[in-house]
Amino acid sequence: MDEVAPIVIVGAGPAGLTAAYFLSKAGKKVCVVDQKSRAGRKFLVAGHNGLNLTNNLDLDAFLAKYPDEIIRKAVRQFSPQDFRDWFSDLGIATYVGTSGKVFPIPSLKPIEVLNRWMQILETQDVSFYFNSKCIQVTEQDIILEDKNTVQHLPYSHLIFATGGKSWKMTGSDGMWTRLFPSLNILPFQPSNAGFVLNHNQNYQKLEGLPLKNVVFYMGEMQLKGEVVFTSKGLEGAPIYALNQLVRKGTRALYIDLKPTMTAESIIGHLEKAKNPTTALKELKLGKAALLLLKSLPKETFVHATLLAQHMKRFPLEVSGLYPIDRAISTVGGISLLDLNEHFQHHALNRTFFIGEMVDWDAPTGGYLLQACFSMGFVAAQAILKTN
Repeated sequence: MDEVAPIVIVGAGPAGLTAAYFLSKAGKKVCVVDQKSRAGRKFLVAGHNGLNLTNNLDLDAFLAKYPDEIIRKAVRQFSPQDFRDWFSDLGIATYVGTSGKVFPIPSLKPIEVLNRWMQILETQDVSFYFNSKCIQVTEQDIILEDKNTVQHLPYSHLIFATGGKSWKMTGSDGMWTRLFPSLNILPFQPSNAGFVLNHNQNYQKLEGLPLKNVVFYMGEMQLKGEVVFTSKGLEGAPIYALNQLVRKGTRALYIDLKPTMTAESIIGHLEKAKNPTTALKELKLGKAALLLLKSLPKETFVHATLLAQHMKRFPLEVSGLYPIDRAISTVGGISLLDLNEHFQHHALNRTFFIGEMVDWDAPTGGYLLQACFSMGFVAAQAILKTN
């Protein structure tokens, strides 16, 4: 009797490793392929400033972060609480931070989280092919190339989870698109990326300074939060959430530097003060806000009404987004319209696409990783139901 071909997962990131766990836990033979020397490279990059795994937000509010119903449905099937329960079973305890973000307990470093995950997969007899690049896909097998050899790896089902096109040093280089010349693959674009500001305006003195407790306006969107100025422009959660508008061509960004006061009350305060600089210091604006206002023409800075108007709606011109390789995530790739609710491709037999290879979007705050975990779970469950 011929040996049953394994379920092959291409990509050892969060989505692929999640699928590998649930398939192997059910007793299925699983092989994971990755072109890098070890698993979870981008997962570890995400943990440099704290490994934000998911979010403790109310589920309905959590689901509202995703514009696509297929992603919302996946997260319903494997919710943030389901994820935390699963990680607890793996021996990876989590806690909720003050902002609602969920992290591994402080005593667990990101590499320790990944190592624990990998140890469990190894005990479940998952096979790993590292430093192995998939160079061709057929209806029966995939062809792998490493430094010295080319080999054929047969599969019963195939899951692709190789990532989008940001942080290519981690293996997320988008080169997988060459494997599927007949498929409709949407161009990759930055998502959750910093804004590049028009440098006809001089912001060099602002580099490294935070801008806190402000409100951002762009198009019809209004967001409160904190950002930091960089050599190129702005970075921070509110900026990332506005990426979608920049991709559609919007360039005008406005900032309310003092959202706790009305323009009228600011004007009254300015008119009573000896000079604008003294008045602004009394309003307890941060250094970045003060420098922005001091960059205004003198005739505007000394005019109470005009200065107040700029304080409530300071204009910045966005020239674009950070380069795609510096983006936290990307949009583009396999269209959701070409996948069923389990992420199986309509045109490819027994082949699934999950994670950032797929064209979906979400803000930072735990929503990106949660969707990857959920997609891996859903694809695994679909395969288990066919066997």
